[in-house]
Amino acid sequence: MSQYFHTLQFRLTLYYTGLFVLLSVILLVTVNVLALRYYQQTELGLDSLSIYDQLLSESEQTSFPAEKFISLIREVRDQDLSTIRRSSFFIFAILVGLSVAGGNAISSQILSPIKDINRQIKAIQAESIEKISYPHLDEELQELISSINEMLLRLGKSFRSQKEFIEYASHELKTPLSVMMAKTDLLLADSDISSPHQKLILEVQHKIEYLNDLINDLSLLSLSKEHLQFESVSIQSIIQTVMNNTQAKAKAKHITIISKGKKLDKMISLVPILLTQAVENIVENAIQYSPEKSSIDIETILYNKFFTMRISDTGVGIPENVIHRIFDKFYRVDSSRSRHTGGRGLGLALTKAIIELHNGTIQVKSQEGKGTQFTLHIPIG
Repeated sequence: MSQYFHTLQFRLTLYYTGLFVLLSVILLVTVNVLALRYYQQTELGLDSLSIYDQLLSESEQTSFPAEKFISLIREVRDQDLSTIRRSSFFIFAILVGLSVAGGNAISSQILSPIKDINRQIKAIQAESIEKISYPHLDEELQELISSINEMLLRLGKSFRSQKEFIEYASHELKTPLSVMMAKTDLLLADSDISSPHQKLILEVQHKIEYLNDLINDLSLLSLSKEHLQFESVSIQSIIQTVMNNTQAKAKAKHITIISKGKKLDKMISLVPILLTQAVENIVENAIQYSPEKSSIDIETILYNKFFTMRISDTGVGIPENVIHRIFDKFYRVDSSRSRHTGGRGLGLALTKAIIELHNGTIQVKSQEGKGTQFTLHIPIG
């Protein structure tokens, strides 16, 4: 409710309400002033008014005194004047209510095209940028839409160029890296190479593997929905694959991965390779930053139209002032720690991109020294 008071619609409602209330005040004051002047004028010459001539002549023929008759008429008219004044207050209250309702209706009608344009903009995806349209608009809004469409056209070209560059670079880099890996394997197979040289070659191989993984991550980040191949799989199979792939790292730190949930064998339509990668990235981070002999919980709740997965650890946690940046590409909470663990700064960014490709959302809660919980919501309907 407090957000409404900071909207343009609220300000427009206030302006229109103030205008209508001002007009209502002018109208009621005018009516009251005219009524008062009329009664003041007629009171001065009441017995000379033609409307009362007949009544006064009849009162003279009866025992009813004319002075009393005039006094009675004046009293009735004073009461009428008082009634008009009281009624004005009630009418004013009604007019204020109608002014608020009318002002809100007018401001809502004026802003409805802008709200519809905003909805269209929010629905635009990076991989499928389309022009927005809204027929029968004034020239000012049509000009605004034209400017927005020109901007979207430039953004679309930029996204396509970026995607094409990543695809081309990934393809061109993979071939020499594969050759380099093969050559280093041949060198390591040579028994004449000394131990110090073998260490150097192994270090080169680790860097080549790092580059390969980085290229794979960048390729996944450039994926669009039209490239996805959905398959009917069970959540249990994905969790089991993640546990198998991370078992060695967890075992090295004596960490236990616990899976919880019901109806995990239900078949749903997903991209299993990508979703497995997304969950695995989170679990690997949890293993890296959790203490030895701790546990990591993977809890899954399956509904008719979506499923929720919570991955919780008892690790070092994430500082509150940087938690909003952990999904940024190449961002590291602790650069030195990430270099030590071999992190590329793309894991969580890739996870978020994969979840969004499934039309899902990802949220994180963390407390330093107590642990972190990631929550994935993915629709399956």
